[in-house]
Amino acid sequence: MKVLRFQLIILALSVSSIVGAQQILDSISFRYEDNSPIIDAEIEGQNYKFLFDTGNPLTRVFPEVLGWKTTEKSPQHQSIKRTEIKIGTYAQQVDVYPYRETQTCKDSLHGAIGYNFMKDKIWMLDYRKKKIYRLNVTPPANKALHIIPIFIIPGGGLWKELLAEIKINGKPYLVKFRERDTKALMKFDTGFSSKSGTTGLLLNKRFLVEECKIPDITYSIEVCGKQYEYLKPATVDLTINDSPTFSVEATGAEDVEQALLGNAFFERYRPVFDLINNQLLLFSSE
Repeated sequence: MKVLRFQLIILALSVSSIVGAQQILDSISFRYEDNSPIIDAEIEGQNYKFLFDTGNPLTRVFPEVLGWKTTEKSPQHQSIKRTEIKIGTYAQQVDVYPYRETQTCKDSLHGAIGYNFMKDKIWMLDYRKKKIYRLNVTPPANKALHIIPIFIIPGGGLWKELLAEIKINGKPYLVKFRERDTKALMKFDTGFSSKSGTTGLLLNKRFLVEECKIPDITYSIEVCGKQYEYLKPATVDLTINDSPTFSVEATGAEDVEQALLGNAFFERYRPVFDLINNQLLLFSSE
């Protein structure tokens, strides 16, 4: 116990401008793979690679990890397993849901830690140190560069997401849905990244082209044998709720309704996802 406490004190020195050692409950190292935070997670005594994914409402695994047999006729909710997952020194029982696809394309990743694991806790990501900290109190608000309210909105059952209203270049983000322009929300999503590592925002392509006058120039990328088409990235002004305006590199796709704000934005800061008080605090990365 003394050794663990000493380690936490040493770790706290790197974040002492925000929190002290007594506020750090756990420190989890992550690797940056494909511009996404990947952590080690332990399930039933076995170690696996998981994406730390604030944009995923549920904690998910590929079926093979827990011995599921997948069939096209079986809905996902019929294959839930209550399982203990341990990251760092922290372990908890959580409902785990299977992905429909197998690992044939993503054989290096076993699953994603989602909101149902993270909820009611406070998490800080330090992209420079490659650390995720679980805190026992919210860091002082007067040290934050920005504080942004988060809407925790249920989409049915346990399906809850971290969302906000946004404007792009001063225009409310509206997406055509069922022949009507509908105000869409933006998801805070550490599971979203681009191959370039610089594009931090994914939006509806039609909105960017028609409302923001972004040139309709597209490019294709291949993922798991499928071609996906995206708008050539462009810099836009992003306003989140009533926050100051951020300059963000954005792209668009035809089938996108809900916007995604990803790692290329968060890594500018040390973001704190305060899921007790439902707010995002952005601290200096220095």
